[in-house]
Amino acid sequence: MTWTPIMTNSAWKNGPKNQTDEALSEALVELGIEFGHHAKAGQGHVAIQTKDEPLDLVTEVDITIEKLFRQWLGKFYPEHKIIGEEGVKDTLSPDDTIWYIDPIDGTSNFIDGNDQVTMHFGCIRQGIPVTSFVGIPIQNRYFHMDTIPTQKTTKQNLIIGTEYLNSREHEAVCFDHILKKTGATGLRVKSIGINLLKLLEGESHVFYKPGTKLWDVIAPLILIYKHRPDLEIELIYATDDRPLCHANAKSVSPFSNDAKLIAHLNTRHQTNCRAGLILVYPKTNPELKTLIFDTLYTQ
Repeated sequence: MTWTPIMTNSAWKNGPKNQTDEALSEALVELGIEFGHHAKAGQGHVAIQTKDEPLDLVTEVDITIEKLFRQWLGKFYPEHKIIGEEGVKDTLSPDDTIWYIDPIDGTSNFIDGNDQVTMHFGCIRQGIPVTSFVGIPIQNRYFHMDTIPTQKTTKQNLIIGTEYLNSREHEAVCFDHILKKTGATGLRVKSIGINLLKLLEGESHVFYKPGTKLWDVIAPLILIYKHRPDLEIELIYATDDRPLCHANAKSVSPFSNDAKLIAHLNTRHQTNCRAGLILVYPKTNPELKTLIFDTLYTQ
């Protein structure tokens, strides 16, 4: 079977109805749902490649959907900047409208035929979230700015989510320590997007990810920002060339257009693209932030 996505929706052909953010959001939903249908059709029928690490994988679906979205933006919003997993990273400035896109998050799940896979398209303008679309294409579930998330909070103990490759032993040791110190249950599903959507819908309580690549998180974080005002969202990054530690840590919103953060991101995009530590936790429990940071960064 050959996977050949052909886009047919009106937004793809004609762009948004007008130049408002509302029209952009509507067009994004149309595009995202059709991308999702194509991704679902492609599962099990596309070529697989290895990237920087043995378990860091990419498929034809990832590459093609990002190319299509870049093509659409180039036609209707040529001034917008793009930070995508599979393509060139634009140089950013504080005044930009920036898209963070990850066509398939949870690629190993996608390859294995698992449905724990998400698609991310998130837009920020001058430090303010504009729109977002997150799909779970294999389940035909889609989340966007007008989606009211179903709250599934239970009376379970604290649930803390994170994601890391099995080869990252230090992160595994730290996660185990954090769970023991808090008495929490751990959540790992090999998809940052699924993990964050569980937080959005109240199925977990905390998420953290050291060494985050922002295309992995911005789209679901925009939805959490809009629909979960009880949660704090932070990016902690190093202000100098040393590894992140207490002495050089700076905490900002991951949506910020602070000039120093933008400069930091531009530098990171030339190397490993890892922006820093992402933390999402209840505003009523800031002690969790301290515990997690102290465990990960002991200096």
